[in-house]
Amino acid sequence: AVDGALPPGSWTPSRRRVGGAAAAELALQSSQASEDLIAWRRRVQAERKALADSVFGALPSSQPPLLERLSSGIAQDGGGRDAAQLLAYARELESSAYQLHYREVMTCMSLLAKAAGRLEQEGRLDGQIEALLAAEQLHSAVDRAAAALAAEVLNGDASQVADTLVTMAASGAGRQEYLDACLSRVLELLTTDAHSLTPAVVARIAGAIGRMQVEGGVGGARPSAVCGEINRRFLASFKAKLSELLPAFLEDDLGSLTVGFTAAFLGEAELRKILHRAAQLELGLTPRSLKHLPTIQAIEEAARRQHPFLSAALPLFMRSYCERLWEIGWEQCRAQQAA
Repeated sequence: AVDGALPPGSWTPSRRRVGGAAAAELALQSSQASEDLIAWRRRVQAERKALADSVFGALPSSQPPLLERLSSGIAQDGGGRDAAQLLAYARELESSAYQLHYREVMTCMSLLAKAAGRLEQEGRLDGQIEALLAAEQLHSAVDRAAAALAAEVLNGDASQVADTLVTMAASGAGRQEYLDACLSRVLELLTTDAHSLTPAVVARIAGAIGRMQVEGGVGGARPSAVCGEINRRFLASFKAKLSELLPAFLEDDLGSLTVGFTAAFLGEAELRKILHRAAQLELGLTPRSLKHLPTIQAIEEAARRQHPFLSAALPLFMRSYCERLWEIGWEQCRAQQAA
């Protein structure tokens, strides 16, 4: 019955209503229809999850879950150097990616991508062709698992979309079609469930998009958030949402941003808001936020280069904050040169 479920019907104004009364009634019906649609989507998602749990959760298993075996296997062989065992895990992930919970798929992808990176490094250093071939097969398995995530994200919530984008960016599994699926879903959520895009979710989405822009994805290709009309509509709506939420960002939210996103997609007004919030929180200058110092330094430096007159137009407390970031960066450069 889940697959045959239909969304709430359309709505029309009463024939007896005219002028402003009709417009008011339409607005009320539109709001109610949006709420009904959100409730329907959530109900369908819950029913589908319950159905999947009842089917796949009941299957007998003679061995621990894939994630548990993969994690312990990598830990036992010193970081994932047993290529034959890793390839067996990779094949299992490929065959079961559409049945596993998406969070388990994400963790497996991250572990296999890191193991592939180590095999590549060892293969290049020692000239081991077998290690390089194994790394290529691991990357292929990660890519196929990413396809399962991209398919599932079409019915996912905002947090799931953010998790998917972050995982794809971190594991180098981004493709243009996967990015398109994620961004189209975010665009839909911006219309139907905007409150689900919290500061943390928005920051992680922006950071993942920027990372893919800089580091690339499958085969070194760089998925673009401005490729296609849907993506451009997403970007316009998403930037407006980001600008709206920036005053509520906390340290970790700002730290989730990447210079790849801010430099490529944000204008001077949005960059001023980021620096304003960072100065308020003293991001990177306090023990709590010290880990985010490189991120805000990169964002501030790129903003200064793109907009040479930005610093002069900043309020005194923001200008002092940016100068402190610059001073710390200069001290770090001198320390590196001395070492």
